[in-house]
Amino acid sequence: MGKARPRLVLCSLQYRREAVDTIDFFRSNGYALYVQWLNPGYKDDGPVQDTLGLMPYLLHLGATVCIRDASGDPKRRVRDIEDFILGWASNRRV
Repeated sequence: MGKARPRLVLCSLQYRREAVDTIDFFRSNGYALYVQWLNPGYKDDGPVQDTLGLMPYLLHLGATVCIRDASGDPKRRVRDIEDFILGWASNRRV
């Protein structure tokens, strides 16, 4: 079996400083990043501040970043991800 890496990885991260390690791993391995920050999160009373500075860091790396409300119906968030993946795949003829 070869050491081929997957072309697409779906990954969920907790909003913690250690998320930078995972972000850096994917960037250093040539992956493009599409990030949905669920803000407010499912159990949050309202939007929270980016106290860790992850959004500017992701933007600096060239990531596509969007903020979505996780307290409502997830259908729109899922559709956004599907649309991004379909666009990504069609541009690469995958």
